[in-house]
Amino acid sequence: MCSCVDGYTLKPDNKTCNIEADLETRCKELHCSYNCKTNAEDKTKVECFCKSGYKLDGDKHSCDDTNECNTDNGGCDHSCTNFDGGFNCSCNDGFQLMKDKKGCKPCPSGYWGKDCLRDCNCREMDTVCNETSGCAECPDGFTGGDCQNDINECEHDPCDEHGNCTNTFGTFKCDCHAGYTQYNTTACKDLDECESIPCQNGGKCENGNNAYSCNCAPGYNGTNCENDIDECCSSPCLHGGTCKDLVSKFRCSCVRGFTGKNCETEINICESDPCKNGANCTQAEGRYICDCPPGYTGLNCDVDIDECSSSPCQNGGTCSKPEINMFSCQCMPGYTGEMCETGTHDDVIC
Repeated sequence: MCSCVDGYTLKPDNKTCNIEADLETRCKELHCSYNCKTNAEDKTKVECFCKSGYKLDGDKHSCDDTNECNTDNGGCDHSCTNFDGGFNCSCNDGFQLMKDKKGCKPCPSGYWGKDCLRDCNCREMDTVCNETSGCAECPDGFTGGDCQNDINECEHDPCDEHGNCTNTFGTFKCDCHAGYTQYNTTACKDLDECESIPCQNGGKCENGNNAYSCNCAPGYNGTNCENDIDECCSSPCLHGGTCKDLVSKFRCSCVRGFTGKNCETEINICESDPCKNGANCTQAEGRYICDCPPGYTGLNCDVDIDECSSSPCQNGGTCSKPEINMFSCQCMPGYTGEMCETGTHDDVIC
């Protein structure tokens, strides 16, 4: 049932509205481009309003067209066309408007074109009624009167020797073997495992069939040359030498008396004549021993022994060193002997 805005009454036809006399008088002063009504909040005031499809402009008197297509495409599924006071929806070829005049649905079987107004009767095998172009050949990968049958392309073995064919809906795919990657629709190419640069520490990569190998730089090993070889593991330093691991080599710190890369050579220390004062030198496991002659001591026999240091002279005798390896005692009166150890018994005169 129709209803009227404030200030209007429904005519007996129940479809149109009559403006009340009082409202009509007050509306004349507004000069509305369409019509006016009583203000909903203040019944003592009137205001202009527009019919459906229009909106009041800034002066609150004139009506401008509303472009419904600017908001959510007017609710149309496909195309929206605006016109003065309204809009309409239209569908792409192969579709027709639904009852709500906004939604679009595909053409029913046997019809095609704009608004599905054209019919087609396809008689040839492998053709189908296309919603936009009428009778047409089946798309690639299909056959049958309604193009309902999927063609098994794998029956013709389209993939090369490095791939396996898998039939899919309307087409096929080639699954490449391990170590290969897709080159094009039917061919697979060898995957270059060296592209990712797997070899470390200067190793050289060699690509193979589904594999790679690394030629490691000296001093490294492992699948990717990731391990630094510890050259000290083989204990290369001899005679107690200490090994230090370096990149692709080692260094030995030799104990005294040995030299060479592996401390393998014993140094003949006696050649440098370390023993003094006629002492004999004897080589002994990285060191030397001096056999000192009488009267000398020390590592190199270079220390003169002080025979007086032991105070050999007795009974107050005085010690002196007349020469190497000797001492002499000057005895006190009444004593004699090499070390003044013997008392003399001279007659005592009373």
